[in-house]
Amino acid sequence: MMVLQQLEYTEKWTKKRRKKYLAAFKKAELTYLIVTDVAARGLDIPDLPFVIHCDVAMDAKQYTHRSGRTGRMGKAGTVVSFANEREARTLRQYLKELNKDPIKVRYYEGVLTDDFETKAKRK
Repeated sequence: MMVLQQLEYTEKWTKKRRKKYLAAFKKAELTYLIVTDVAARGLDIPDLPFVIHCDVAMDAKQYTHRSGRTGRMGKAGTVVSFANEREARTLRQYLKELNKDPIKVRYYEGVLTDDFETKAKRK
């Protein structure tokens, strides 16, 4: 069993090193694989349930490439993007261009919720 639970996967690594750690991730020996935009291109990881964007893509095309690591070949997948209000407007624009509907959720009292306004009013 590998000691690493997460790993930054970068284009600066040798091809051999990238293959080694990608194989470890596919075999669930790594819990997380953190990649740069360049490294993410062309990755095919069957049944990848989530892609998490820690920063907003520069445009809809870049968003598509990042997000395309999940939900491949018609399978379901979820993309999570961390964004402030300004970035959320940009994300909505990308999703509109891609004919996708966003679901806005917030972390509220220890839970991710899409019903933040109702819960906040009850207090």
